[in-house]
Amino acid sequence: GQFQGERGALTQAAAGDAQGPAQFAGSQRGTMQPEAMATWAQQGFSTATDLADYLVQTFGLPFREAHHITGRIVQMAEHNGCDLPDLTLETLQGVYPALTSDVFTVLSAKASLNRRTSFGGAAPVRAQEALVEAEARWLA
Repeated sequence: GQFQGERGALTQAAAGDAQGPAQFAGSQRGTMQPEAMATWAQQGFSTATDLADYLVQTFGLPFREAHHITGRIVQMAEHNGCDLPDLTLETLQGVYPALTSDVFTVLSAKASLNRRTSFGGAAPVRAQEALVEAEARWLA
């Protein structure tokens, strides 16, 4: 499926293969390109679950309702040919009127990544901790 293709491309990118789909992951001859990776990470509605969680936490909605609202918002973004953060507040409020500009704080990939602070999470602070631990364990 699609995930397998993306996973394969990311594996190629990690290996430094700049041919084919690995280029979309930001790899070019083994050099990672953070700007390209950040652009890629924002695409494909990667923050849809963050939006649903925001609706639950902010408005006390049941997750199934938040999921439905998020689905409608994703459909609007698909129809408009844009990503979630590119929608206007007015468009978002057309689906759920109680939304405020605060919603945009959860729609960026960077903010999403920074919220992944549980043990083993992907937040930069956790990645740095893992790097320090690995260096102490394997390079000491």
